[in-house]
This record gives sequence, C-alpha cells and structure tokens, in this order.
Amino acid sequence: MTIAAEGANDGKEVRKNPEKLLSFRKPAEQWLHALPLGNGSLGAMVHGGVQRERIALNLDTFWSGGPRNHNVSGGPDILRAMRGLIFDGNADPSGVDALARQMQGPATESFQPLGDLIIEQLDAMADETSHVYSRELDLSTAVATTHFASQQGGFSREAFCPHADNVLVVRQVSTIKGGLNLRVTLHSVHKSVAAPDGGRSPRPLEQTMGLSGRAPDSIPGMGSDVDAGVSYSQQQGMLFDLAALVTADQGEVSLCADGSVEVRGATTVSILLSAADSYIGWSSAPHERLDDLRASNLAILAAAAELDHEALLARHRDDNSKLFNRVELDLGGTASENASPTDERLVGLRAGSTDAGLAELLFNFGRYLLIASSRPGTKPANLQGIWNADVRPPWRSNWTANINVQMNYWAAETTGLAECHEPLLEFIAELAESGSHTATELYGAGGWTSHHNLDIWGTTWPVGGGDGKPRWSMWPLSAAWLCRHLVDHNDFSPDPAFRRRAWPVIRGAAEFLLDFLVTDPRPTAAPGTLVTAPSTSPEASFIGPDGQVMALGVMTTMDNWLIRELFGSCLRLAATDAQCAALAPDGFSSRLAEALDRLPDIGLLEGGGINEWESKYQDEDPGHRHLSHLYGLYPSNLVDLHQTPRMAEEARLALERRLKSGGGGTGWSQAWVACLWARLGDGSAALRSINSLLSDSVADNLLDLHPPRIFQIDGNFGVAAAMAEMLLQSHSGEVKILPALPPEWPRGSVRGLRARNGLVAAIGWADGVVSFVELEGRPLQVVRLRLPTLSAQALNLDVVHTIQIPESGKYRLNPCRPAATALNHEALAH
Repeated sequence: MTIAAEGANDGKEVRKNPEKLLSFRKPAEQWLHALPLGNGSLGAMVHGGVQRERIALNLDTFWSGGPRNHNVSGGPDILRAMRGLIFDGNADPSGVDALARQMQGPATESFQPLGDLIIEQLDAMADETSHVYSRELDLSTAVATTHFASQQGGFSREAFCPHADNVLVVRQVSTIKGGLNLRVTLHSVHKSVAAPDGGRSPRPLEQTMGLSGRAPDSIPGMGSDVDAGVSYSQQQGMLFDLAALVTADQGEVSLCADGSVEVRGATTVSILLSAADSYIGWSSAPHERLDDLRASNLAILAAAAELDHEALLARHRDDNSKLFNRVELDLGGTASENASPTDERLVGLRAGSTDAGLAELLFNFGRYLLIASSRPGTKPANLQGIWNADVRPPWRSNWTANINVQMNYWAAETTGLAECHEPLLEFIAELAESGSHTATELYGAGGWTSHHNLDIWGTTWPVGGGDGKPRWSMWPLSAAWLCRHLVDHNDFSPDPAFRRRAWPVIRGAAEFLLDFLVTDPRPTAAPGTLVTAPSTSPEASFIGPDGQVMALGVMTTMDNWLIRELFGSCLRLAATDAQCAALAPDGFSSRLAEALDRLPDIGLLEGGGINEWESKYQDEDPGHRHLSHLYGLYPSNLVDLHQTPRMAEEARLALERRLKSGGGGTGWSQAWVACLWARLGDGSAALRSINSLLSDSVADNLLDLHPPRIFQIDGNFGVAAAMAEMLLQSHSGEVKILPALPPEWPRGSVRGLRARNGLVAAIGWADGVVSFVELEGRPLQVVRLRLPTLSAQALNLDVVHTIQIPESGKYRLNPCRPAATALNHEALAH
C-alpha cells in the first residue's frame, strides 16, 4: 500500500508493509470497528470520524466497586457434605449443586469505560461518503492516522499513546492555512459526583480542560444499559480524572464555560490527554483525594508539553519498535497482492480467495495488542485487553481464568514479549495472598487457590452469589493453571532471582492441592487412589447415572492434567534449585511424588480418544467450546507427538470427535484448536482453524469475536501463539523446527521466535524445505534439534541431533538437499 508521507516536502511516497497495517476506506461506524491504541495503562479506540471524531478511553485500573469478602461461612462443612453426596453415586445432582451454591461469594466487579475525547468540526463538511478518505493503524509504529480531503481542503489526524510519556497524543493538520475550526470536549457515561462543578473546573495550565467523576460502587451484570441496576454513591466507587491540553500553531484557543475548548483559525492542533484514577491496591479502598489526581495529570501534561510533537513521536516509535520488531514473519506474500483495505481482504477470504498475508497480519496484530495492553507495572490484559465500551460489559470484562486470561499470554514468551508477561506474573502473586484466605476459609486447606473469575479486588472464591451454575463456578484449579505461566517464564529465561520469587507462589498452589486431594472411598476405585471432589471440567457437563445431566463429579481429566503438571514442576524446581528446596516444608517433595503415584490414569474412551470425565461418563455437549481434556497436549507438555505417540494419537482422536460435533465455535476456541493441531504436527489443520477464525470470528478490524458478535481479545493472542507453535516448538526438551508447516505456506521466513533456555531462532524455508536455521543462545549450550522430513528425494532430518552453541553464541545450520543417507558435517556448519 502506497501512502503519502506526512510532512514530506519532496513529494516522495513511502510504501508500508500491508501485513503490518490495518487500513480502511471509511470511518468506524461503531466502537467495535475502531482502531485500538494503548501504552499498557491508557487505552484508546480511534473511530476516524470526519465531522466528529470520537476517541474512547480506558484505564487499566479503573473498575467498579472496591474490596470485599466472600461472606461464605462453614465452607469446610459444606465441602464434606458435597463429597458425601458425590461419592454416594446415587444422589440427586440438584442436591450437590445446591451445596456448591452455598460456597459462592459475590460476582466480580467490572472493568469500566473511562470517557471519550470528542473532536468536532465547527465548519459544515460535505457528506462523508463523498470524501477521499483513509483510516489506518500502523502496527510497526503503533500510530493511527486518518486522512481526509474534500472540496474545502484536506486534513490528517494522527494519534498514539506513548508508554514513556503516559499520555494520548492527537495532532490534526489542515492543508489550508488557518483551516481548522474545532471544538474539543471530554465526556463520560459515569455520573460526575466527584465535585460540585460536575468535575469540569478549569485547570491551572493554560488551555487545559478536565473532567472528573466516579465509577459505580456496584454493577449487577453484563449489558450496555447504564441504568439497569448500576449503583453510584458518594464516598464509594473509584474516582477518575481526565485532563487535556489543547494547543494550536496559530489562531485562537479558548476554554469555554461548559468546559470544552474551541479552536479557531488554526492549521495544526495538538492535544495531550492524561488520565488517573484513585486505585491503590487490591485490598485497599480507593482513595478520595481528587486534588491528587488532578495534580498528577497536570504534572504529566506539563512534562509531555516540554517535548515537541516530533520528539514525542520519535520516543514512541522507538519504544514500540524495540518490542514489535523483535519478530519478523514473512509468509511469502507480495505487497501488490495484499494492498486492499483490511475489511475488503476479509470479504475476499470469506468468498474463498487465498490470502496468506491475512494470517501474517493477524499474527502481527496479536503481538501489537499485547504490547499495547500489557506492560511492566500495569494490570494484565483482561477479557477485552484494556478496551471496553460498556458500563456493564460482557462477562464483566474480568479475568476469566479457566482459559481466557491464560490464552492472553500464550504468545508472550514464544514471540519475544517476555516483558509483557510481567503484569500477569505480578497479578498471580497478588492472587496468592487473597487466595490463601479462600483456601483456608472455604476448603480448610493450606496454600492458595482461585476459581474461574478474577478481578482487581482479589476475587478468588467461586462466584455467583448463590445463583451461579456450579459447572463454571465450582473450579478451584485455576491457580494451578496460572502457575504454569510462572514456570514458563523461568523456563524461557532461566533466572534464579525470579525463580525464587515465584517459588512460594508455585509451591502454595501445590500445597492447596495436596490438601484438596482425597482418597477415593468408592469400592470401584483402586485402593489409595487420590482424586479431586467436587471436580468439574470448565463450563461443561456430563451424562451421569440414569441419564441425568451433571457438572460436579470426581477427578475430571482437566484436574488430572493440571495436578500432574504442577506437582511435576515443583519436583523439577526443587531438584534443580537448592534454595527452592530449602524454602519448602519438610517432606514436601516426597508428598508430591507419593501423590503423583496415587493419581488415577488419564481416562480413555472405548472407541479411542481422551475422555473428559471418568470413564463411565459421556459428554453432555460433545461439541463444547472448551477443550479442557486436551490440556495435556497444549498448553502443557505432558503429551508429545514424538515422546508419547500413543497418547498423542488419543488426543488427536478426541480433538477430531470434538470438532465433528461442532466444537471450536468461538474465536478463542479456534485459536486453541490451532495450537493443538500444531502440537500434533498437522499444519494444514492448524491453518484451517486460523482461516475459520478469520472467516467467522473477527470484526472488520480483526478484533476477536465471541458469538454472536461480542469482542473478546483472547483469540487474537491465541492465534499468534498457534502460528509460533507451527514454526517452532521447544516444550519437550527438543527444539523442533517447522513442526507444523502447512503446504499453503511454501516459502517464507521468521526471525526472533524464542525457545526455552533463552534460545532465539531464525528459520527460512522454500518449496516447503528448510533453507536455514539460526540459533542464538548461551555459549556452549547443548541443544537437541529436530528438523522435519524434507521430501522423499532429499535428506531425511526427522531425527534429533545434539548440537552445541559455539562460543560466539550463534549457530547456523544449512541443511543439505541432495539425496543422502546420513547427515554430513557440512550440513551442520557453524
């Protein structure tokens, strides 16, 4: 795509990479189609309007409510009663469910929209459909631009969120001298109860406007109706403050009585916006110091205003490129093939055209979104990253921990964004503190636990308030899954200091499960078998005795995988790090090893395939969107195509059965399916899932959708992880090169993908054959390298080769293509 270079005087044009560019020929007609910007904390959705521009704002810590407790009493007694009914086998499922509901605390609070920055043209413009128009988001620079021209002239609007300066920057330029006449307004859906003036008092900085208000103190559930049960109170609910500094190169800038700013006769208008809220921490009520918020914003604006626009832009581009440019993917497309706007390319794909570049763009977009929504010091990306339009958002826009928040970070380590992983790792440590109370008070257990819904106020209990369905609420295994992220971060970048900080959290999750496991008393169980009860498979149900639909049973396959993985990780860490071992209770490792020996085997179906439940039960919904029983294949490493081929085949059969029954019906589910196919070495099937996601589960701007058309960001992150897994894997102690390359990508290259133990890889291929492999890592590190079978006529490298990284820290492999019977030395030249 050829775009006129803004500000260029020589008339030259710059060609942008279409696989790093979202582009459109019309403004966003709704919030869902706007372009997302973010610096990890401040989020913005840029609509690209002509007569009226709306930039919707979010702040990562701006949530409804405040700290509270689960208010459940007698948890251990309820647990014993539940287990008695479950092990009975003949009990009415409704009785078990009723007990489970007694353990439910309140639902999570909701992530909130902050407000809108509105920029209105004071001159009447022609109908927007008659304009020359383009709207873009350049992923490589994280800058959104709108270009517009009519008979009256033209303008460009540029917006970005620099991380270093913590502001939103908007600059609008007219091609006609003095041609900008604008009104700039701040607006919020929240009631401005924070100040007598409605929160619109003038600010000390000249030409600075502001808006203050308060979040709801409670919200009943999802939806866009602001008034349906949403409660606002004085002295309760988080405060917020917005401040915007408007400047112009010429003309007149005036602050109006209603708090807006008018600009007359300008050629260039710049807006700096800062946002703050009164969040302190998960266990502390938000503070009431509105003056502090205003002072903070003014200080941030004053610092940013010291830099001119070009300096702010340069700092921003440099910061973004350091992260985004670590990985470079080329799937062999050409710019001329992919120059159409993004929404038109989607239409073509849905009509049956081939566009490998769309998958490449989707990969780049996933990495871009993680950079924009998760930075060190911020909260982790939630169900919508940091972008939410609704006071009552879908699923409260919380952190859903039975797949969704984990999927948000699947690509963090493999695609070179380890820093962006840090907010989740810090959040897990906070949850461990809150979850220790839940473990003791609800289960009479040590360690810590959390369930499927989490929020900024430390919710770790089963949510639902007594009305939630136990099939999703009664699942105390999310802590085990979250700890996988701590282990993964250490495995990709081994660091004793981080490992020893993470160890108490990992150990605590295992301590809870050691206490939660119970000896199976049923006569049909092998003596001494340890099981979880109650046990669920997230959000799914099974057919129990007499055809009854049940959700609570004994030791689902998901529980089994998670416990095996967590206990195994603890044993490995204790065995390799003496300080970790010293920080564990006496006999901790032996207890883990004994418990592992007493777990039941992974259940298999009679016709083949991993069973989700105990062997005597069947799925109530064979096409369920969750694939929890396949956790051992991905994201775990307990099942591997080469090391456990029989179990890998059982996983394949289970996956095929799920898909034949209609599974993979959401964007995030298709992303998980693609990851599973990648681990099974089936690149074509993985690509089908990616194309299905593109066809059925993304908006025009590629944001992931949950049926019917609800924005949910996990699929964007999950598909980036899937593509990384198709090209490089390292979960099994081997570095697998192109383990699931689809024939539809016959040529290409990728640089910057990461393998465990600190390895960074570059890979090229042509005609489906590996052309080069480069590894960079610790000098003298020994690596087990597996390459794919090249072809019937070429060298077969589908075996593992042990290599050593030379002292330079860099290794290059140039595979031989002529027919040969063995790998020769030239093929492994350093």
